[in-house]
Amino acid sequence: MKRFCKTCGAELSETSNICSICGSVYGVRQVNETTVLNQNKMSGVLSAGQETTALNHGNVQGGNSAVLNQGNRVQPHAGITAPHPLAKDQFGAQNAQRSNPAQNRHLQNPYPIQQGAWGKNISQAQPNGQRFVSVDGRQMPPYANRQNRADHDPNRFVPGGMAQPQKVTNDLYSLPKQKKLPIPLGAIIGIAVGVLALLITAVILIVNYMSVQPMREALETGNGDLASMVYYEAYGKESKIKKYDRLIKDKINEISNSVNSYSFDQQAVQSGGDAVDEYLQNEYGTLVWNPDGECLEECISASNWEAWTDLNTLLVSKTYYCSGVYEYKTESDYESAIADFSNVIADDSGYDNALTMIGECVDGYIDATLAAVDESIANGDISGGMELLNSAKTYLDSCGVDSTEIQQKIDETLVTYADSYAQKAEASFKEHDVNGAIGNIEVAMQLQPDNADYKTKYDTYQQYLPFYLYDEDNVLAVEDIDANWIHFDTHSISNDNKEMLHVIALGHNSYETTNIYNIQYNLGGKYDTVTGTIFIADTYKSTIQTSYFEAYGDGKLLYTSPKMEKGMLPQDIWFHVTDIQNLEIKFYTRTDSTLWSSEIGVSNLTAQKDFPA
Repeated sequence: MKRFCKTCGAELSETSNICSICGSVYGVRQVNETTVLNQNKMSGVLSAGQETTALNHGNVQGGNSAVLNQGNRVQPHAGITAPHPLAKDQFGAQNAQRSNPAQNRHLQNPYPIQQGAWGKNISQAQPNGQRFVSVDGRQMPPYANRQNRADHDPNRFVPGGMAQPQKVTNDLYSLPKQKKLPIPLGAIIGIAVGVLALLITAVILIVNYMSVQPMREALETGNGDLASMVYYEAYGKESKIKKYDRLIKDKINEISNSVNSYSFDQQAVQSGGDAVDEYLQNEYGTLVWNPDGECLEECISASNWEAWTDLNTLLVSKTYYCSGVYEYKTESDYESAIADFSNVIADDSGYDNALTMIGECVDGYIDATLAAVDESIANGDISGGMELLNSAKTYLDSCGVDSTEIQQKIDETLVTYADSYAQKAEASFKEHDVNGAIGNIEVAMQLQPDNADYKTKYDTYQQYLPFYLYDEDNVLAVEDIDANWIHFDTHSISNDNKEMLHVIALGHNSYETTNIYNIQYNLGGKYDTVTGTIFIADTYKSTIQTSYFEAYGDGKLLYTSPKMEKGMLPQDIWFHVTDIQNLEIKFYTRTDSTLWSSEIGVSNLTAQKDFPA
């Protein structure tokens, strides 16, 4: 068999171990040689007579170590029988460590080594003519390419500590196979038990998954009828019911979180409270609400009742929220929106928005209410305007809305309204329209009941109210009626054909007889002037008669009216009654005609306090 130089590739002579071309020397491998290459931090034992090749990539730890470079071979001394460990260096190879420091030597490889791993390509020739192998960036001697074996190291370590050239075989170096360690029986049993446990766990998980698959499918598909049916079928099977309850609770929590994290504002503007139902139907089918069948409510056990109740409370709150958005944004119905937003719970994600919109709706509601009040008052419906204001305040309080600011706005408005009516009252009083003045000041007092100035003006205006002497209720007494008649607060036609209102009519039917009618009043010193109009009734305008009256204040004659005779036109009368407590009016009627009847009347007979200049 032909041999070739491993360095230059030239054919070698059968009788020579030296290459005639490059001078490389090839030896014969010893029969008992053992190569040790341990890369797994294992300790090796070198016995007597054994040969060890140590691939030393660095210094061996410890003080009694032999530092071997790549390619150095260590042969034990003939007298060494004690084993010594092999230590790993920074490159993962093991270094031989002798037990006897004297037997360890630091051998210097004559070939320069560059950084890199074993088993790489041959580098370019060096300047000295030697060719080196480039191994992972390191420059190695020619044999270094022979799978990193140290048999061709020219400086082999021999007994006695001398480095001598050794004959080696020309076989290619090869890495030794690592010795397989036996696996303990206990480890095998442990592994088998672990695998069995995993298998059992997997089987249990699969069985559990398959056992709840019907309910899982019903929940995932949003089929309330199916969920109810599956739950009914599991009645009496406690283990399965518990598994179903866990799935249902998870679904309830999922729905709650989904609903509370979803923004309904856009849909609510168009659909109002229906936006929540639409969302539930689209996302969860008939699980929450099923108008045509059953839903999850039929599957709610005691353990899930609280979660289900919380979900429904949230859904009611969301419905109120969406309804409020619609009433506010779409319909501008502030009153309804406030009521809806007031029912939104604190756990609702829309709670803060609801509070904000309540404030906006309150402002809008107040503005709309005041506008309606203005219109009502302009139409003369003062009480209607007040009812609107009071109703607004009551409503806002019932909604739980802080009405402090609202009340301030209402009070400001009421002050404005009250002042305007107080001004109207004063204008009426200056025109001697006491009834008008009192009516306007009463409105002002209703708007501002605690206003003392309004109360003073009211009392003042009351003093100027007319005291109607024609009102029978104001009559203290009537005397000396003898087969004659008297009528209070009636109407008549005067002899000049004018309608006379609020008339005291007195008549008699005695021929050539004077009749006296005595009417008494209590003035209480409140009035200054009595006014009225005396006239002859049209029915008796042709009767020959003489009629008149006399006024007595506290027993003193104050006034005698004109004598009304045939052909006299109506006459306006007046007299002073200042400080008079008791007023007595005596009417005298007399006829000189063969006609036995006659009648006299006094229209609008009134006592009045004089108005200021």
